[in-house]
Amino acid sequence: MIRLNAIAGTVLLFVNFMVAAQTPGEKIRLNQIGFTPFGEKIAIVLSEEVTDYFITPVDGDQIVFSGKLSDTKTVAYSPQQTRVADFTKFQTPGTYVLHAGSYTSCPFTINKFVFVPVTKSVLKGFYYQRFSTPLQEQYAGKWSRPESTPDNKVLIHPSAASPKRPAGTEVSSTKGWIDAGDYNKYIVNSGITTATLLAAYEDYATFYDTLNTNIP
Repeated sequence: MIRLNAIAGTVLLFVNFMVAAQTPGEKIRLNQIGFTPFGEKIAIVLSEEVTDYFITPVDGDQIVFSGKLSDTKTVAYSPQQTRVADFTKFQTPGTYVLHAGSYTSCPFTINKFVFVPVTKSVLKGFYYQRFSTPLQEQYAGKWSRPESTPDNKVLIHPSAASPKRPAGTEVSSTKGWIDAGDYNKYIVNSGITTATLLAAYEDYATFYDTLNTNIP
């Protein structure tokens, strides 16, 4: 089964790549997806000289929030000197840019539901990669497809053999997920996938109860 707990990691990796993108302002790094009103909000400014920052609407020049950058910070893994803009106290919904000296950030949004689209994408990743399962057009849209290999006649790998089920034994192993491109399935990773989904629901049951993902 595919290591689908890695899907969430892949999405976050993609987000982090976007955060580090160098347009329009390579000197200010922040979460370009955005922030929730009452959550932590920080930006990293790649400068030793700049000491102040302010925030304006993306389509205006009115200053809606301002503050002081942190002291210069250094890490062992990079010679880059950075300062932190912590604007957690700014909670007004909208789309903004952050300015520090002559630098301007990419636009970002503050919204209660800002993470809903990426949450839906992660969950749909589990559905789109289901094996031995048809993806119906009403749920999968342009990614719809018929059932893939049924996997009802698969062979036990030597590493999973036992006295009662030696290598080469034919078993049925339908549905679930395959591992990457080698078509293997691992019960350990199945446990990780199941635990990831159950933990998400356990932590945010009310959120998931009202989330419409349009998947079965």
